[in-house]
Amino acid sequence: MRRHAQLSHLAAGFLFLLGAVVGPLRARAVETADLDPIYLSLSGGAIDFEGDEPVKDAALAVIRAGYDYSETWSFELGLEVIPRLKESWRRDWRTGEPISRLEEAAGPGVHDTSSLRLMFDGLQHFTRWEKLDPYLAFGVGLAWYADTIDDTLEPLVEAGAGCMYHLSDEWGLRADFRTLIAGSDTEANSTYTLGVRWTPGARLPPPLPPAVQPSGQPLDSDRDGLPDTEETERHHTDPLNKDTDWDALTDGDELRKHGTDPLKRDTDGGAVYDGHEVIEDQTDPKLAADDLRFFELRLMFDPGDWRIKSEYYSEIGVIGKILKDDPSAVARIEGHSDQPAGVTARGALKLTTRRAQAVADYLAANWGIETGRLTPVGYGLTRPKGPNDPVKGNRDNERIEVYIRHGAR
Repeated sequence: MRRHAQLSHLAAGFLFLLGAVVGPLRARAVETADLDPIYLSLSGGAIDFEGDEPVKDAALAVIRAGYDYSETWSFELGLEVIPRLKESWRRDWRTGEPISRLEEAAGPGVHDTSSLRLMFDGLQHFTRWEKLDPYLAFGVGLAWYADTIDDTLEPLVEAGAGCMYHLSDEWGLRADFRTLIAGSDTEANSTYTLGVRWTPGARLPPPLPPAVQPSGQPLDSDRDGLPDTEETERHHTDPLNKDTDWDALTDGDELRKHGTDPLKRDTDGGAVYDGHEVIEDQTDPKLAADDLRFFELRLMFDPGDWRIKSEYYSEIGVIGKILKDDPSAVARIEGHSDQPAGVTARGALKLTTRRAQAVADYLAANWGIETGRLTPVGYGLTRPKGPNDPVKGNRDNERIEVYIRHGAR
């Protein structure tokens, strides 16, 4: 009973630590990204001990919390639970009598024990954004035993490999192998696990329920801060679309906060749409003179690909020449996508990021533009120019946008 109580207390402590770590990371993810990089995994498998260890091979369960730091690296905090480790035996070389190795290590009467292992791993991915996602793993940790085996706490290091298969943005399968070096005798043990990965932030939000207004309040179906009757009768905006002109600003904010025209994507006619001026550029959406220099590149990538075709080199060359002629200028390169059937938000974000990076790489390699002057960003599906067709998509939404700011350096 005492052993189980210890196990429960340590597991509860891990869950508290998990919440303390994941909470701030998830809050940061919500503030800085369109997709949540936090994920959870639950796996089961076995641990294989060296032949002269005090205990036999056993089943184990693993819970992990992970953070996708970049396309190449993820970091995981994990808890391995081994509820029962049975004693292993050797024979006395003189008498042939069986002797419990566990009793020798932990004391008379100890015939089984249990263990928890707290691990911190780094995963190096090779194709993180593909369905098949192999990786190498490296980590450190601490093993606790309910009964003293050499030491109650043992430091350990581990290395191995694994592979995830992403069924969707939210769910995936994973298989992992690790070799662990632990204890003062540096025993080498191995674990094999299979499990599932869950990314809660990737779940598509449910559609908004029908707007219910308090009694006596006017109906606001799209929740843009404007009553439906005001939209239809006074402003002629769409009461079912909070952003009638697709400029990334709600109709209510345009009218009541920014003073822009909710029916014109670019109120001042300076070439940069209102939302970009407000959100990214910090320029005046009602003053054309301060707009950044804007180019829209229609590079017509192959579906799912980010490699630039040679027929578009001259189009990108226009950008290269401008930046070459003005060393003080910097460029923001944005990738945007449409959403034909089968395209996911995470896949679109990955693809548009790679396409923007491909344009930046071309400018650096072929025009000698310093990478510090180029900011490639992928927006995926989050900033469309118009409505999306659920089957065919909308090719107008698939584009590369370049914003050049002169005199920035």
